[in-house]
Amino acid sequence: MAFINKHDTNGTKGLLAKGELGYDDYSAGGDTGRVYVGTGSVNIPQAKKAEVVAVDGKVDTHVVRVDNPHSVTKTQVGLGSVQNVDTTNASNIASGTLANARLANSGVTAGTYKSVTVDGKGIVTGGTNPTTLSGYGITDATPSLHVGSTGASHGVATTSENGFMSSTDKSKLNNSTSSNTASTIVARDTSGNFSAGTITANLNGTASNASYLNNRADYQFLRQEFAAGETRNYHGKVEVGGGLKIGAWDDIGTPGSYSWKNYLDLSDRLYYKGVGLLRTNEKAADAELFDGKQSTDFMQVGYCEPDLNNMKTAGSFRVESGHLNMPSGVAYGNMLVLKISTSNTITQIVTDWNSTNIYWRSGTDISFQPWKRILSDGNALTTAPLGYASGVGGVVVQDTNKNMPVVLNKLCGDITMYNSALAPGQVVYFKFINSFIGMGDMVDVSFVASGIDNTKYYCFNTPEINGGFTYIVIKNVSTETLAESLRLRFSIRKGAIS
Repeated sequence: MAFINKHDTNGTKGLLAKGELGYDDYSAGGDTGRVYVGTGSVNIPQAKKAEVVAVDGKVDTHVVRVDNPHSVTKTQVGLGSVQNVDTTNASNIASGTLANARLANSGVTAGTYKSVTVDGKGIVTGGTNPTTLSGYGITDATPSLHVGSTGASHGVATTSENGFMSSTDKSKLNNSTSSNTASTIVARDTSGNFSAGTITANLNGTASNASYLNNRADYQFLRQEFAAGETRNYHGKVEVGGGLKIGAWDDIGTPGSYSWKNYLDLSDRLYYKGVGLLRTNEKAADAELFDGKQSTDFMQVGYCEPDLNNMKTAGSFRVESGHLNMPSGVAYGNMLVLKISTSNTITQIVTDWNSTNIYWRSGTDISFQPWKRILSDGNALTTAPLGYASGVGGVVVQDTNKNMPVVLNKLCGDITMYNSALAPGQVVYFKFINSFIGMGDMVDVSFVASGIDNTKYYCFNTPEINGGFTYIVIKNVSTETLAESLRLRFSIRKGAIS
């Protein structure tokens, strides 16, 4: 920031250095209060505030004047050479007053267009020559290809030319029906059926979806020589009336007394060679299937019912996740049901698909006992006679103090405690974190021999078992302060609470 460091008090203004400020303080000179800026060669006077305000006022007044304060003439700016023509009047252009050549090009190539685009000022900005009705935006005309080969825009179809439907054919279509009506087009009803009158010709093909026939029809399909000089004709026959019979018909005998041979009577009983075998509403419970055995004497194979308590028939079945009364922990697998028809005792055996676990339970037609797991070489807790095999244990050393938690995710191992001092009668505990500890398990802890009888100086217990951890409590029962690195050995015994 520059400061005024020279004052003119006697009318004599010395030369100011570059950037130096001076102030006129000589009242007799008539210019008191003016500030000068030095350039090194000359002192430049600065305008006073009152002078700046006065100039601003004159500028503001000049800006708002519209009366040509400088008296500029059209000759001075060349307006005398410009015609006074209304360029918004199109007749001025047509009469030649304003030549076409003086108009700017619109940017569209000169030519003839059948469709043009015009902007808001009436200037053509584009042009096309469409060749289709849609190109012109016409929606109520018939395309030439719609005329077709009939030669007319709405020609009626013939057997050789495409076209429109005639009014006669339209009436036939409208009168189509599913009822038995002469000279009408057949239409299916809402169930997909239709009615017909008398069948006047042989029916050929396969009626794979037919529900019934309203009349009987005979058709000879086999001629067989039974004995020398004896010929019998068998007819395939379908009879509807009082039931449905399908089978063979023998034509030997007096007319009118022909008899059915081998046939299926769907309304009553299945006959074979004139012997009734089984009625349609009868079950095969009493049928002799093999060597006098009943159907209940054979094991079934299939899928299990949703509730295993309802599986009381001998057989092999697949069980799946979501079935009721499944053994706990089984996702899906197979179940064997053992039962004989003359007894109500039942045994169910379930195997898990992805493990060696086997479960069984017994019961009667009324209820079952709880599921039990069968121990085997594949699903026992260990292969060793007792305890854990080599390689499953581990060791951990406690840090900082005897209250510090320790972490060791092993089924068994050693914990070496910190050697901080423990006063007589003092009790400490630490948290033992181990992912193998379950809610139903037990954790056994003992001292490892260290040359002294630790049982005379310390006592300990594990008062609480939780899923994933337990607490180990140590007490100094001696009369001395002890500071030893106690070595504890633990082992987890797996258990269950249900």
